[in-house]
Amino acid sequence: MTGHPGRPQRLECRPVRQHGGRRLVLVGLAVVLCCGLAVWQWQRAQQQAGLAAAWQTRQQAPVRQVVSAPAVPVADWTGRRVVLHGQWHEARLWLDNVIEEDRPGRRLYGIFVLADGLAVLVERGFVGRGEALPPASLSSSVSGIVQGWPGRRLVLAGPVRQGEVWQALTPEEVMAVWPVRLAPWLVREGAGTAVLPGLPAERHRAYAVQWAVLALVLAASGVFWIRRTGRPA
Repeated sequence: MTGHPGRPQRLECRPVRQHGGRRLVLVGLAVVLCCGLAVWQWQRAQQQAGLAAAWQTRQQAPVRQVVSAPAVPVADWTGRRVVLHGQWHEARLWLDNVIEEDRPGRRLYGIFVLADGLAVLVERGFVGRGEALPPASLSSSVSGIVQGWPGRRLVLAGPVRQGEVWQALTPEEVMAVWPVRLAPWLVREGAGTAVLPGLPAERHRAYAVQWAVLALVLAASGVFWIRRTGRPA
């Protein structure tokens, strides 16, 4: 209110600092979002750690000889060491645009047919750009570790398949080219370790810490702004 003594006073309306309040609300929402992402990444890390432990237990189990389709769920079959018995199919598939140990290249797959007619996709190895193809055995058995199929990849343009080179592999697309009955799992040939789907637990934990730190920085910035400018009316 303004005026002089003895005179009627008049009210003067001043604009409320709404922009500051909106900024504070946005900062609060950003803090909540970052905290939620941190919790989600930490939960994913716990899930991956549990999956890795289960896979390690399965890999330590006795090697299983496979001559026909196993009557077990795929989830319980993944990570087991097996020896397949049957014969190789003529098909040879190259999955293009693969990165392994920071090297671009292609991954070679073959199809192995069991005695009961079930066909199993076998990952035979990785070949970097300009590297020679190592000799591949065509014996009546193949040993390796059971894994899931490669994840569906986005193909921006062009066909999924050009000759032996594929941009993405799915059972449906492979069976559309070769009339075989494919298993919903594949075998990674060799005595190496299984490759877990998704990111490792350590990577998820690192992302969780990053989101938590960002939430703390945003919260501290909001507190500093409030103390400096005062709470908006």
